[in-house]
Amino acid sequence: MSASEFRRLVDRGALPPPKKIGGTTRWRVADLEAILVGLAGKPGDDDDFE
Repeated sequence: MSASEFRRLVDRGALPPPKKIGGTTRWRVADLEAILVGLAGKPGDDDDFE
C-alpha cells in the first residue's frame, strides 16, 4: 500500500488517526494490529455495553 493510499484511508476514517509525538506523526501499533486481525470497530460504531 502506498503512503498516499494509507493517508486516504485515515482521512476516510477506515484507519485510526495518528498521534503527534515530539513533532512526528505516529500510529499506535495496537490500533493497527486490531484492524489487521479484525478486532477494531468500524468508524461510527458506538458499542455501549452498559
